[in-house]
Amino acid sequence: MDELMTDAAGARGAALAEAEARGLTVPESERAELARAWDDQVYQWSAVFGFRYGMSPAQVAAAALEALASPGQGADLARADLARHRALFAARYDIVHGAPEG
Repeated sequence: MDELMTDAAGARGAALAEAEARGLTVPESERAELARAWDDQVYQWSAVFGFRYGMSPAQVAAAALEALASPGQGADLARADLARHRALFAARYDIVHGAPEG
């Protein structure tokens, strides 16, 4: 599965590089709409997983571990959504597997 995500990320990167080379850009109004949609999606995930603004890294880690064990349908759907965006998160954040420190 990691190979498929790496291939997809590579193909996406190549497509973005080609678009940039051709001088193609996303209009500002479209970028703003994409940003709003992303903010809405992140808010939904944070609500499902119990993340709150101002949480410490240890609190986020504890909430994430709890969310992994949650049997609810909303949590299942959110985990599937997050899995689809794994490469995006991994490119931006260090994802550490294991017990939270602290």
